Amino acid sequence: MSSSNPTQRGSLPDTDPRIASAIASAKAGDSSAVHYLYVRYADEVHAYVQSILQDRSDAERVVQRIFAELPTTIAHYDATTGSFTGWLRTVADIAARRA
Repeated sequence: MSSSNPTQRGSLPDTDPRIASAIASAKAGDSSAVHYLYVRYADEVHAYVQSILQDRSDAERVVQRIFAELPTTIAHYDATTGSFTGWLRTVADIAARRA
């Protein structure tokens, strides 16, 4: 997936075909697709993790780790079982509670 001009953070719903394309490309190992997903979801994930940890620095570290591991963990995402946002929130919840 070509992502020279990533979408503005938070502007696309999970149902947007560009998100589905980015997910598929990220699963295939496309680092630009992972970056695209980072740009789209990092702020939401950070806000969620910070609400759990109550510390901005700790939340930043957890979010960095979540997205650094995304090229591997995204293989576990299955669109037939729920939204990408829901899956990512579960990943974030687990990572935050392990921090």
